Amino acid sequence: MHEIELKNISLTLNGHHVLSNISETIESGSLYYLMGTAGSGKSSFLKVINGLFMEIEGEVIVNGENIYNYGQKKMLEYHKENSFVFQNSALISNMTILENLSLYYNYHTKLTKNEIIEKINPYMKLFEIEQGKLYDRPYYLSTGQRMLFGIIRALLEDCKTIFWDEPISNLDQIERNKVKKIIKEKKSQGKTIILVSNDWEFGLSVADHVGVLHNGRLIHSEAPEKIRKSKDHVIKSLISQEG
Repeated sequence: MHEIELKNISLTLNGHHVLSNISETIESGSLYYLMGTAGSGKSSFLKVINGLFMEIEGEVIVNGENIYNYGQKKMLEYHKENSFVFQNSALISNMTILENLSLYYNYHTKLTKNEIIEKINPYMKLFEIEQGKLYDRPYYLSTGQRMLFGIIRALLEDCKTIFWDEPISNLDQIERNKVKKIIKEKKSQGKTIILVSNDWEFGLSVADHVGVLHNGRLIHSEAPEKIRKSKDHVIKSLISQEG
């Protein structure tokens, strides 16, 4: 398990300041909930921590080391410790769903195709997805189905840290409840969870700590109880919009 410390993080993309001078600590085994309006930098915040940008200002310290000083081999090892549920599912379009879900196992294990399918099947049953969907390419699936397969891929990796970027926004209520239950279960297993969701009621109910982004700046870092009671106009407008 590892604590994650952000030190003076700034990120500029195409001349636009996406994140500005952010410092924050995310404790091992905790659930950190990140709130903010659209365009405030939430997805970029997650990607910075996961080492998905080539160049940033500041440091992301994990186990006493800045991950942006890692060489290629060590960065790959770091990525193996993290799984990421992307907002757009991020499935590879010219691969079948089974090929997408098998990537982790093909690179890091010697499991056979049938053994991989055995690991996938419990999630197929959980989300009531037809087995035949495994052999479709992503563009044949609905947005919600692609999101579910993105979630399944992240869960199959069974990593130390799970990044959830709007995992339930494109799901129906039954699927949302199942995903919420999974997030709670992963928290109880001691996984470090970093969650972005517009379902603020759920986020605040499961969070150990909450960060609030506004225009690329971390303007609040508080316990969820303090966020609920806050009279700050940004927080009040967020809860009003997201509720």
